[in-house]
Amino acid sequence: MTPIEISPPRVGLLMQLCLITLCVHMPSLAMAEVYKWVDDEGKINYTQSPPPPGYESETIRQAPSPAVTPDTPESRLERLEEEQKDLEKDAATAKQEKENAEIRQFNCDAATRNLEVLEKEGQRRYMTAKGELLRPTDKERQQLIDEARQQIEENCTQ
Repeated sequence: MTPIEISPPRVGLLMQLCLITLCVHMPSLAMAEVYKWVDDEGKINYTQSPPPPGYESETIRQAPSPAVTPDTPESRLERLEEEQKDLEKDAATAKQEKENAEIRQFNCDAATRNLEVLEKEGQRRYMTAKGELLRPTDKERQQLIDEARQQIEENCTQ
């Protein structure tokens, strides 16, 4: 017996016919009845064919397959618009995170400089944010040192 040769153009046609046949029969396969029945050993069976004679069965209804939304130009446009909104949102979030990181770095540098100035024993004057020079008491100075360390912990360790 000699094998049948199929020329390349016919292979494509054959594959198309197979796909069409499969697509036509898929809904009927998906909607096939399922039978639930118990055998002599008490085992529950689920089959697509009726049980052997003498066994009671229950027909189980299957959920219908989800409807396929056609891919229309409008639906593609909506999907692209949603993707664009997501990209813009992601870009805005990234920009905000970058700005926050820059602010934390600035605060870290300022708190580090403040701590260096406050910890110098000979330095007894401290400039406030308003530009005023203060001579804090030892207790106030220690409180400022503690605040500077807390700011360093909050802004320099992230």
